[in-house]
Amino acid sequence: MSTTWLPRLLPLCRGSWAPLPRRASSQTAKSSATPTPAELWDIAVSVCVERHPRVTPPLAELPKTFLTCLRQQEIEQSLLNDHELAIQREARAKSAVDASLQKREAGLKTTLDLEDDWQKEMAQFPLPPRDPEARGTPHEPAPTLTRPVVLMVRHLRGATPVWTLPMAQRLAGETLRQTAERAVLDNVGSRLQVQILGLAPWAVYNNRYSKTMQGHCGKMGSKMFIYKAHYLEGQVEIQNEAIEDYQWALREELQGHLLSDERNALANILYDEEP
Repeated sequence: MSTTWLPRLLPLCRGSWAPLPRRASSQTAKSSATPTPAELWDIAVSVCVERHPRVTPPLAELPKTFLTCLRQQEIEQSLLNDHELAIQREARAKSAVDASLQKREAGLKTTLDLEDDWQKEMAQFPLPPRDPEARGTPHEPAPTLTRPVVLMVRHLRGATPVWTLPMAQRLAGETLRQTAERAVLDNVGSRLQVQILGLAPWAVYNNRYSKTMQGHCGKMGSKMFIYKAHYLEGQVEIQNEAIEDYQWALREELQGHLLSDERNALANILYDEEP
């Protein structure tokens, strides 16, 4: 076999031949897969426990006028109920003296007698007056308060106590919803009954640690997931030594206590107080 073509092919092979990339060592691959401290975050859950007012606030002038029109329209277009029909029957029977005397002798009550009895029964249950300015105490809102309040707790963190929502760090193998339930139990006790709304959190924000804390724990901060809950009944019973105090706060009182990131996350999930 002739090999005269080999000298002509070698220059072409030399020009196009490139070395294969070197395989990365196991140590290099391991270091690239390990996250740096700037990429590590804790996962925590806080619960916004909201207590709705028991008494509705007074209506403004425009809603009050609209409500009056609706009630008048309902009276004009609705059918008569049994009591109103009985009033008409008694009015027609007033001209018959014998019929009214028979009813009196038989001991039957007229519609006017029924209305008098209802008024007496209603007088035994006096309604509390509306008082939008009644605040009560920070630990117990006034029964006549017409505005919602949110539960805050004061944590002992270093030399300066911090006001936050009831919160807890997520444990391994725990869902966010389970962490939210534990946050309420650990922070304010089992006597406070709340209803956590949904399985997914309502808001999230980043809580960055201080430089000293980052160097101590090797993490940038914590991802704070906020759940929303409604107050049902019961009282707050603090059993956690890290909690110094608690307060049911109005919306404007949150501004002076909570951190700005936490307030911004709560802005869209709080009870709408607009009339």
